[in-house]
Amino acid sequence: MATDLSRTQLEGALAALGTTCRDDTTILLGGSAALILTNALERGTNDGWLNGSVQSYVEVLPPDYDTRVKTLRPFGRLSVSLLGRRDVIVMKFFSDRPKDLRDLEQIAPTAAELAFTARELPRLAKIDPVKTTRMQTVLDAWPGTEAK
Repeated sequence: MATDLSRTQLEGALAALGTTCRDDTTILLGGSAALILTNALERGTNDGWLNGSVQSYVEVLPPDYDTRVKTLRPFGRLSVSLLGRRDVIVMKFFSDRPKDLRDLEQIAPTAAELAFTARELPRLAKIDPVKTTRMQTVLDAWPGTEAK
C-alpha cells in the first residue's frame, strides 16, 4: 500500500533517494508530486509519486514545456525538475481521471491557464481524438472558461 506523502515527506524521500544515486541522476516530476512540491496542491500523494507516468504522457506535453520547467535544489546526486503548472494542468485535463479532476478543482486554474489548455486542443486531437473531445467537454463546462 502506498504512503500518503506531504510536501515535507516528498522532499525527504527525494533526499533519501539522492543518497542512493551512484551517478548524477536527473528526474522530471509531473502530476500531483510537482503541484505539491510547488505548494499548488495541498494534499498528500499516494498515486505512485515516483513513476514513469510523465514519460507515457510526453506527447501530451506542449512542445515548449521545457521553458516552464522548474529545477529544485539538489538532493545529493539527484537533480529534480518539475513540470510547470500549466503543463500539469493540460495533462490533468487530458487524463480525465476523477482524481485529476479533483486536483484541478483544488488548484483552481486561472482564466489564462484555461485558455492555454484550450489552445492545446487542436494538437492533442491529433494524438487522441476521443480523449480530446472529452477534454473539450470538461473544459467548456469548467468555471472560469471563456465562452467560445
